[in-house]
Formats: sequence, C-alpha cells, structure tokens
Amino acid sequence: MSADPNRITRHFVSIENKRQIHFRKAGKGPPVLLLHQSPKSSKELIPVIDGLKKNFTCIAPDTPGNGNSDPLQEKNPTMIDYGKNIKLFLDELGIDKVCVYGFHTGASVGGSFASQFPERVNVAVLNGFVALNSDERKDIMSNYLTPLTYSWDGSHLLWSWARLREQHIFFPWYKISDETRMQSNLPEANQIHENLMEFFRSGDEYRKPYGAAFMFEGDKVAKSFQSPTIICASDWDPTVRFIPRLPEKLPDCVQIKRLGDKRGSEVTEWLESIFVKYASGDSPEFKAPKPLPNRFWQDFIDLNGIQLHVRRSNGNSRPVILQHEIGDDNNCLSRLTNSEINAIAFDMPCHGESDNFNLDKTYNLETVSDCLSSAIKKIGIDDFDFISIQNSSAISINICESLLNKVNKLYLVNFQYISNSEKKEFYDKFSFEINPSRYGEHLIKCWNFLRDQSLFYPWYNNKKENLILNQSNLDINYLHERVISLLKAENSWHKMCRMLANVDENSLLDSSKVNIGFAGNKSHPHYRFKAKLMQDKGDSKWTELNDSPLSLIKQILG
Repeated sequence: MSADPNRITRHFVSIENKRQIHFRKAGKGPPVLLLHQSPKSSKELIPVIDGLKKNFTCIAPDTPGNGNSDPLQEKNPTMIDYGKNIKLFLDELGIDKVCVYGFHTGASVGGSFASQFPERVNVAVLNGFVALNSDERKDIMSNYLTPLTYSWDGSHLLWSWARLREQHIFFPWYKISDETRMQSNLPEANQIHENLMEFFRSGDEYRKPYGAAFMFEGDKVAKSFQSPTIICASDWDPTVRFIPRLPEKLPDCVQIKRLGDKRGSEVTEWLESIFVKYASGDSPEFKAPKPLPNRFWQDFIDLNGIQLHVRRSNGNSRPVILQHEIGDDNNCLSRLTNSEINAIAFDMPCHGESDNFNLDKTYNLETVSDCLSSAIKKIGIDDFDFISIQNSSAISINICESLLNKVNKLYLVNFQYISNSEKKEFYDKFSFEINPSRYGEHLIKCWNFLRDQSLFYPWYNNKKENLILNQSNLDINYLHERVISLLKAENSWHKMCRMLANVDENSLLDSSKVNIGFAGNKSHPHYRFKAKLMQDKGDSKWTELNDSPLSLIKQILG
C-alpha cells in the first residue's frame, strides 16, 4: 500500500472467495465512503477525493459490474443486493461505521445500504435520489437499457458513442422533446471518449446496477431511514424533479436539501461541512487482496509513485509470466489459458489499468523493462518461465536479462524476424495516434486496424498479394476486447511502436544469455519467418502451436 496518504491509489479486495471489488483510496482520518453513478466508476470521484482527503480517508469502490469490480453473482440483482455488497466490502476492510456520499446510482446504493444497516452509517448524503412512478419505471426499463451487442463491422462502437453523446442532450436519451432537453453544454470529444471507456469497462453488465437503480423505490425507502440522511439535488440535475415526490412525513433523521446551482467543488465543499459534523473513527489499515481459488484475480503493484496492474491465477505449476503485446493488456491471459496454471500477467506502463509514465521524458525500452522487472522482484518469485507475445519481445528479453538467475526459459511467440531496415519501414506505417474525434470516427479506425491485421499482411497494404486469413482473430468478441485494450493504451501504443523501430532486436537475441525458444502457429502472418529464424537460430527450440488460443500456454510449457 502507498506510504503517501495524499496520493490516490487503486486496490482490490476479495469478497467471500468468489469475486473482487476494485476501489480507490486516499487521505487520512475517519473513513468516508464515496459511491459513483452508472455506468461509470470510482474514477469520476477523483475530484471529490481530492477535495476531502485532507481530513478523511476517502474510499471509493466501483459498483459490481462497473469499472474493474466483478459483477454480482445474482442473475437479476436488486438494489438490496448492491446495498448488501457495501456491507461485505466494509466488513472485509475492517470498517465498522462510515459517512456515505452517493451520486445518482450511488445515491440508490447508499440509500439501500443505509436502510438495511443503519448502525453502520454516521450520515448518508444521497445526491440525485431516484423516485420514478410506475409508468416512468416501465418506460425507462423498456427503452433505456439497450443490450450491448457487438457487430462484425464495428458499428456498435459508433452506436455506443452516439448513445452516450445523446445522454447529454436529452434525458432520457431516447425521448426527443423540449421537455427532455438537457440545459447544459455538450462535452468535448475527450470527455465523451472517457465516458465511453467507462461504459465499455462494464460491457453489457452495465444494465444490472443501472436497472436496479431505476427499479429502486426511493420514495418508499426514504420512510425507512433510521440514521442521519440528507437527500439532495442541484437545480440543473434531472433528478431534482424527484424531490417533490418524496413523502411529506419522513423520519426526523431525514433532511431534504435543494443545492441550487452548486456543481463540482462547490458540492464537495458543502459535503465536507456535513462530514465534519458526523465523521468518526480512525484511518483504516489496508491489506493486499486474498487470492481467489480456481479463477483469475487482480491486484496492483506499487512502484515508486506508479502502480502496475497484475492479473494472476494460483494453479499448480512453475510460475509463468505472460507479457502482452504492445497495444494489448493482461486480459490476454484469460484468452490464452485457464486458471489451472500458476500464471502472472502485468499491464505494461501506459497500458490496460497500469499508471502512465511521462511519455515525453521517460517512456523508452529501458524504463519500461526496468519497471516490469521491479514488479516481478516485488512479487518475489525466483524460478519462472516467461512467454512474450509478438512485439513485446525486446522488452521481454531485457526483463529476462536483468533477472537471468530467476528465469528458466523465455519463449517468443509469433516473433517477427525481419531486418532492421525492414523493421523501420514496417513501424513507420504500422501504428498511428489515437485522438478522440467529435463523432467517434477514431473508433472505427481502431476497429478496422485490428480486423485488417487478420486479412492483410502488413495490414496497411490492402492489395491482393498481401491477402491472409487468420479466422480466430476475426471473432467479434475478440476484436471488441482488443479494441478496448488499444483505446486504453491510447498514444502510448504509437510512441512505443515508434521506439521499437529503432531497437535492434536481432542483436539483443544474439547477445542474450537467456535460454530462448520460439513458438508460432501456421495461421499467423509471422509464421512466414519460421524457416529463416530456425536456420539462423538453429540451437533454439521451436514449438508448433495449433489455432486454439486457450491452450497456447499449455502447448508451450508442455
């Protein structure tokens, strides 16, 4: 855990040996719980955390199914289930009593928790408390929560962009009228992109907490509160219309507050004045998450001011570290094996859920390799195999050279064996900057980039002499997962590719003292390099892979 209490850090906690909750924390003093709206994550609460961390230990979990938290296991969870989840979360953290702040869906979650467990609540501030009538509830449940399904042409990406954009123009987004028109500015493309990434982290699970919030009968629950509660909304917020629907007779512990035009920091300052009156307790102690049996689990490794995200499984084998290719993330672990083996996969810096470097000053082969080497040392494994996927080979060789006495063998999968001049020409055209555009055009560019890699080699040369067909990588679920990984990497992917153009991988191979093997499958475009590679590196072992991605690691390790 981070030693600097003012730094916002990310963590996981394991619940009932079945699932994990991701949360952000910062600050010191009495604990306060901050709950986000749907379909976002605790990331949206970073400004609130920054405003409160001086006097409180701020804890902001991702709602199950949102952000990086696993979904609840109930098929159709209700807001009662989400309230109980908060109780289990606090139990696991060893926190007895908290102040609660929830916004929109977070207000419903906080209200559910407070109504079920009043003894655990110092005060609950519920901003944007929903109280739909039966007709509104029926309408919104029929139209608002459109299933997220993927299309071969990537059109679902543009639909999702338009859907989130429209949500800032009309509420509900599917009703176009003067009455439903939002009186606010349309966000810039970068903000819509940020919202879209939160939406895609949830996937189709977004409908469960959202739906539970719409089904939540806030007007009835308000009559059951037994701990201090403030139900509030700003005048610009569409949920302000629900305040008059609350019962006239409420428990003495409940207050109703109109916040006028308060926004952002003004709301946080007001919230702080409330929490100061009610908060109690000391700064909690946080521990590393417990491994989950028979499944992948997640954690963060803290390294000198940045955090690396790690995905793991605790099977019975020599540990194997998997390094994803540039522009991907450690989700590839679950595509390439099951949880029966002892596997570890880090997100590179600036990829997946890992923190970013300063791309202009410190993002190079050595700093990336050193960072990942330090993370391996911190985990404390002394005998492992290492598998490197495609263009992560130079990074992986550097890592294994620095940990030479710990590495059993390094396997380079689908290695692109080309000359330095060919490599420079390739990377000059291979990657591009990802800049959010007003109508989401950048999304289709990323989708077709990934799809064309399985149709042409190289992808940017769409001529008949360059035709290939790698059918397994044309699966729409695979493509959607990969495009999300690419969008998470943003322009660090492009910068890393530009850096690789000037790395002499062949010299790295020739001078390496690491025991190196190669592997590949016939349907991959890099398979064409096998003959030349084995001719030049005859002492190295080649492992022939079939086209079943889920067995890749087992095929390599034998």
